[in-house]
Amino acid sequence: MVKKRSIVIWSEHEDTQLATIIINNLQSGKTQLQAFQTASQQIGRTTSACGFRWNNNLRKKYEDSIEEAKISGKALKGVLSVKESLTNTSDNNKASDVQDPITSIINSVDVVRDKLIGMSKYILELESQLSRKDKEISDLRKEVSEINYYSEDLPLLKLLFKKAHEIGFLDKIS
Repeated sequence: MVKKRSIVIWSEHEDTQLATIIINNLQSGKTQLQAFQTASQQIGRTTSACGFRWNNNLRKKYEDSIEEAKISGKALKGVLSVKESLTNTSDNNKASDVQDPITSIINSVDVVRDKLIGMSKYILELESQLSRKDKEISDLRKEVSEINYYSEDLPLLKLLFKKAHEIGFLDKIS
């Protein structure tokens, strides 16, 4: 016996809800799989259905938001891991008072330095995105100014066609 597949159409509300959940999860440093699991619980669809819908229908619409969310998620993970590293280092010191305090400080500084280097790379990546967006805005402003230039002639053109219609000129052409 062949199983029949039922096709359940996604509503626009479900699409928006799915996109919001995924982007929020990415911003908080979670993976897409974790986001699909969260979405499946909140929307009432399977994890696979959420993943399929996202990857095949919605992902392309939200590419910029995804990129920004991933960057902020990575930056957040970097900040959290610095805090965890510092906490772990101080916990280790309490557990074994044998370690030299200067060595402990040096280890903490090394951890912080490594995390700062990683975060500075993310900042550079964000600056690069910002400059691309600035160029995009500049290009759009040029397009708008060109449209505005030609739109000044639009009322005159409308008037011209109205007069041509009134005197029957357009009837003679067709």
